[in-house]
Amino acid sequence: MAEPIDITVTVRNSTPPQVDIKSRAGAEGSGSVHLNGVHREMVEILERWLGTRALRHKDEFRVLGTALYEALFNGEVRSVFEDQLRKLDGSRQLSLHLVFGEGTHEIARHPWEFMYCPEPGGGFLASLTNLTVSRGMTSAGDRPSLLRAPGPLRVLVIAAHPSDVTDEPEAYAGVVGALHDEPGIEVVAEFAGAGATTARINDKLATLVQGCPGDLCPADVVHYIGYAREIEREQALALNRADGTAEWVGPDDFWIRVRGARPRLVFLSLCDPHPSPRAADPDGERRRLEEREPDVVALASMLVQGRAAAVVVMRYPLLPAPAARFTAAFYRELAAARTIAEAMQEARFQMLLGTSEHGWSGIGSPVIYMQSVDGPLVTKRPAAAPGVSQSPGRGAARDAGEREAGGQPPPSPWEGFGST
Repeated sequence: MAEPIDITVTVRNSTPPQVDIKSRAGAEGSGSVHLNGVHREMVEILERWLGTRALRHKDEFRVLGTALYEALFNGEVRSVFEDQLRKLDGSRQLSLHLVFGEGTHEIARHPWEFMYCPEPGGGFLASLTNLTVSRGMTSAGDRPSLLRAPGPLRVLVIAAHPSDVTDEPEAYAGVVGALHDEPGIEVVAEFAGAGATTARINDKLATLVQGCPGDLCPADVVHYIGYAREIEREQALALNRADGTAEWVGPDDFWIRVRGARPRLVFLSLCDPHPSPRAADPDGERRRLEEREPDVVALASMLVQGRAAAVVVMRYPLLPAPAARFTAAFYRELAAARTIAEAMQEARFQMLLGTSEHGWSGIGSPVIYMQSVDGPLVTKRPAAAPGVSQSPGRGAARDAGEREAGGQPPPSPWEGFGST
């Protein structure tokens, strides 16, 4: 297989904001973010529609994606990137790492995962089966490894649905069911509803730590299913109090509660805040969390800054069926020793199989923030004895299919959508 192409795009705080692009092979260039005036207003309007699911048709997503792409990739930066893009074939992978420097949050908050390259061979970057997109706080050379010894992928699940916020999240059963059904995955603990309290999490983590020999982490992944909001300009996640009501904790406090598991990855499945019939203020009116929508990009970046090696956050809530398909595929690939970004791309592929045109907001919903070099969470298992199945991830199966087809990628669910 040809050597993968690794590209880092760094946005720096200046007037106008500077963009630098550099490939591992040494190609580089500089430019600026072109997002001003009417251009910015158009992007922000489309983003609002996206957040309320009013953005529905492929042409609308293409307009947003093209505007975002041309804002970041122009001049030298675009030339370098598209030169590298043209080198892709069935045997090469391109890893695009977006780094947003200090003071660039207003730029980072845009949904860059929806970028659409209008050039021949382009399309939605998140839809290209041989291209991965991640975000980070540092350059690739400053990041540690994620890898640990072989063994099942260990996942700790926290599903918070406080009685004063909502009923059980629609996506909860499908997501948790997908985790329990996948071979190679061990759910080491599950805290749901009234059980998702700080005291119970602490007690269980103490038991898990005692049972883990050497450097083995109690959980490779902490998977949170629940709700976020902004409280007095601070981002917060919901846990449950002993009485079942919400305890809102900031990113630092959340990390303090789960860091005993020593996870390399935190996965945030944020749900639509539909108020519960029990979630009433004293005057009888329901609370509506959408009045203070969370900044999920800020939430993820703060968790990474707080010491999490990697964070995946679902920026826009998914319907139950796509959420379950995404979760199953993502963890299946991680358990098969695929990298986080590769698992993400395969999960997008599986999520969109059978998705109607109106379900395309999922293409850019997952966001990866990396503090570490992208890599697998577990090493590959030793070769199985003859006749014993290893249950590889579907991405591995698709790789084998490509080799049999002479390096050509398999049919994609994005055909007819990613390009015109």
